[in-house]
Amino acid sequence: MDEYEEGCLSIPNVTANIRRPKAITLHALDLKGNPITERRDDLLARIWQHECDHLDGVLILDRMSPIDRMANKQAITELERDWRS
Repeated sequence: MDEYEEGCLSIPNVTANIRRPKAITLHALDLKGNPITERRDDLLARIWQHECDHLDGVLILDRMSPIDRMANKQAITELERDWRS
């Protein structure tokens, strides 16, 4: 596991230290429908996990520690306020 600060374009001005596996193996289909397998242990592995979270309906807010949630409270409150108006 590796902890690294992440942000998200879907939730601007919010960052958190997120723990994720450092290396992953991704099984997917290419644009022609052919199966592919990729193994990464760098930033791309983290990006893939972040984007797979989105496909599963998981946001950075769902992975934040209570401390990160408190540190981002004002930004989250402002985003919620703007969304409601």
